[in-house]
Amino acid sequence: MGAVKKIGRLRETSLPAILLSASDEDVPFGGREAFPFIVVMPLAKQRDWKPQFDSLINLLDKLMPVVGGDPSATYCCGNSMGGKGTWELASKNPGRFAAIVPICGYLVDHKKLDKADSPSSLKEVVDGCKDLPCWVFHSITDRLVEVDHSDEVVAALREAGGSELHYTRYESAPNLPNFPEKGFGHACYELSFREDELYCWLLSKRIKEKVSE
Repeated sequence: MGAVKKIGRLRETSLPAILLSASDEDVPFGGREAFPFIVVMPLAKQRDWKPQFDSLINLLDKLMPVVGGDPSATYCCGNSMGGKGTWELASKNPGRFAAIVPICGYLVDHKKLDKADSPSSLKEVVDGCKDLPCWVFHSITDRLVEVDHSDEVVAALREAGGSELHYTRYESAPNLPNFPEKGFGHACYELSFREDELYCWLLSKRIKEKVSE
């Protein structure tokens, strides 16, 4: 899930930039034709994904039969506001995703200096995601969304006995393009989406069928 306002900007960053690159050498699994994923990247209408959660789920429901997607191998990834949306969408829709990848996400308004000013949905996310495979990415140099946001969620999930949790804490990351100094170190998606191991890990995850009582 992205937060950019124009489709052109979306194509220039993150996973689309990798998949649309001139060279197939940058694409995991040996090129675009061999890339074993169908990528859907919605754009937010406003600066919060919560009001659009129903629309996102409806979009997935309608797209699955059209593109030949596998409902048991559906994954949710997001960067920054999309990372926040990934945590919250997964927690509100248990059993919908086989794994999630929140990248430099947060659960409170990162513009506020005092977290107490903005209620955290930490408990809700932990309750909804503790049994869900998660791979979290963040850079310790991130000035826009400081790394302690991911640290907090990861620590809470581990304390709750999270079933499968990976946390990659980069020493540094690229700066957010076309952004002032505040965006220093925030583009760690440029690193995470180039991790071949991430895609192999995702493909190993499937939604477990519920056993009827």
